[in-house]
Amino acid sequence: MRVRGYTLIEVVVVVAIVAIVAGTALFAAGAFGGTRIVEREGNRLRELVRAACERAVTSGHDYGVHLGTSGYGFSVSGYQLWRPETGGELRQRELPEGISLVVSREGRPLELTTDAPQEPQLVCYASGELTPFEARIELDRDTAWIVTGEVDGTLQGRLPEGPNR
Repeated sequence: MRVRGYTLIEVVVVVAIVAIVAGTALFAAGAFGGTRIVEREGNRLRELVRAACERAVTSGHDYGVHLGTSGYGFSVSGYQLWRPETGGELRQRELPEGISLVVSREGRPLELTTDAPQEPQLVCYASGELTPFEARIELDRDTAWIVTGEVDGTLQGRLPEGPNR
C-alpha cells in the first residue's frame, strides 16, 4: 500500500504563490485607494453643493458654501447675515487626513485658510444660479478629483486631464 500526500517542497511552493498573489492584490489596492478616496470626497462635495442649490430654489433663500483647506460647510442667507448649517446633510465636513482642497472661482484661485470664513465663497442662488467654480480635491499632484460648477447650476466631477492627472 502506497500513501499519497504532499511533500514539504510542494507546500512551500503553494504558500509562496499565494503570498505573491496576495501581496500583488494589496499593492494594487493601495495604489488605487488614494484615487478612490479623492473621487469619493469629490463626489460628496458635488452632491452636497447640488443639495444646497436645490434647497435654495425650493426655499427661496440663497445658500452659501464656505471652503477651507481641510473642509467645507454650508449656510443659509438671513437678514444681512449667513446662518451656518449645523446639522443634517449640509453640516460642516472635514476632509480625511492628507486630502486638501484647492478652489478657483470664476477662473481666479481662492486663497483658502484652515478654517472656513464667515462669508461664503460660493453661492447657490434662489434663482437656480451658482457661482462658477472649480474645486480640486487632491491627495498629491498626481491623485486628484475635480468638481466644477457652472452659472446655470450644472455640477460635474471628473479626473484631471493631462500627464499630471
